[in-house]
Amino acid sequence: MKEHLSKLFYYGLLWSLLVPCGQAYAQQSTSAALVEKDVVMLGDPIKLKIKIQVPADSKLQNIDLNIYKNIQNLDYAKDTMRYEQYADLEILDFGVWKPSPSDPLMIPAANLQKNQEGKLENTITVAIYNEGAYSIPGPGIIADPIIDLLPTNGQIVKVQVSEKVLSDSLSLHPIKDIMVEEANISDYLKYIYGILAVLLMAGIGYYFYKRKHSSKEIIEPLKPEIILTADEKAMAALTALQHQSLWQQGHIKEYQSSLTDIIRTYLKDRYGVDAMEMTTDELSQALRHTDFDQQYKNSLREILQVADLVKFAKATPDADIHEIFMDKAIDFVQNTRDNNLQKPKES
Repeated sequence: MKEHLSKLFYYGLLWSLLVPCGQAYAQQSTSAALVEKDVVMLGDPIKLKIKIQVPADSKLQNIDLNIYKNIQNLDYAKDTMRYEQYADLEILDFGVWKPSPSDPLMIPAANLQKNQEGKLENTITVAIYNEGAYSIPGPGIIADPIIDLLPTNGQIVKVQVSEKVLSDSLSLHPIKDIMVEEANISDYLKYIYGILAVLLMAGIGYYFYKRKHSSKEIIEPLKPEIILTADEKAMAALTALQHQSLWQQGHIKEYQSSLTDIIRTYLKDRYGVDAMEMTTDELSQALRHTDFDQQYKNSLREILQVADLVKFAKATPDADIHEIFMDKAIDFVQNTRDNNLQKPKES
């Protein structure tokens, strides 16, 4: 009799422990994203097949895609100079989902239909605009009552730079010792400019002195001030850079630096962003809040990233890459100029 009561007590205790565990597990859900390819080129479309499982006793309210704003770059810890810390990810297509008008990364679940297994499935298309390796998780889930989300390991996608840019355009070499270059005219430009400025000030002073003490005052009409638009200034600077023939003389770094400075100055004048003080990723984010046409995003990023490789990674590009990227810069300015802007009248 005592042995029988002991077994009943043991089974009762075990049941009291298992029932809460089963209830807790029933309140959990899963969210996963399956990728079509595990290796893609920079900016290529990536299809994510989303699968979401929600318990029957929970009401799904929203699917949260904000998690895709802060996906870690797994390669960043290996090389912080080459890689950016987070994915520059853009959702190109939401599939059958319709984003909320107030939050484009929040999907209301009121009209979503589950399949026969009680799951929500959809395929969305994204693109990543910086190099690295990324673990793509499933989206977040907002439900009533609040439920636990079972952890799932996201599939890793490797994003690479175009092989044509790497193999045909640039050839990276080991870092060498600092070489002392021979002095050239560019080293003395600041002194030449200083002397010219002094002579100019002296000439202006002499002119006004003679004018004041002249017996016959001659009034000369002032030449009209010509105000250039942002694209006109950029095109004039690019033309001047071409005439300097810097890269033909071996001044590759100066040429690439001048080219990117012209493009960044144009972006500052055209879109009002602090382009000179921003990284390529920060500049890309800032342009999203302007009328910048995102179809030219890849062209801009390619110009800036190749110039950064030349300046900071000591890359040695082939000779034809300089003319190619000069043409890309000219096309970029002409394609993104403000056609609705009326040129100011000459004053």
